[in-house]
Amino acid sequence: MAEFQPFNITILPIFCAAILLLIAIFTDITQFRIPNLLCLALALLFLVFGFMTDISLQNALLRVGIGGAVLVPGMVLNSKGYVGGGDVKLLAALSLWILPPDWPLFMLSVMIFGGILALAVLILRKLKARLAEGVDAEGHFAKLLAENEGIPYGVAIGLAGLIRLGDVLESL
Repeated sequence: MAEFQPFNITILPIFCAAILLLIAIFTDITQFRIPNLLCLALALLFLVFGFMTDISLQNALLRVGIGGAVLVPGMVLNSKGYVGGGDVKLLAALSLWILPPDWPLFMLSVMIFGGILALAVLILRKLKARLAEGVDAEGHFAKLLAENEGIPYGVAIGLAGLIRLGDVLESL
């Protein structure tokens, strides 16, 4: 017979962070926008998680440093129009959740998902242009299918983040 396992309350911030990532993915697909409040909530949830799990001050400061190292150059790239501001803020907030040794693997995951996403979006845009020439797409996905729009890279960041959150959950 299985032993009774009490509920581990430290999974709640992880669960909430996963929900926020799903919301970020949805809003980026449908609006090409990731709300600032969502990124702030993701960062604050990490603080809650850190207090609940007794993350060392050195580890926490290292994660904050990585987040800052993402945020500052990312905002410069955003000011030049190379990347979206929401994507940069989401990546910086999510960096707090990633164990420093896992950060290169996380970024590799973001790049792989980003490449797959870009290819899928480009294929969908070409299919839309061929199947419904002269017809405007409407609804939530109109911007996603528009020819002259960018790629909602927050989707790739969010998917890679969900995988890494699974690793955080597994480490408990």
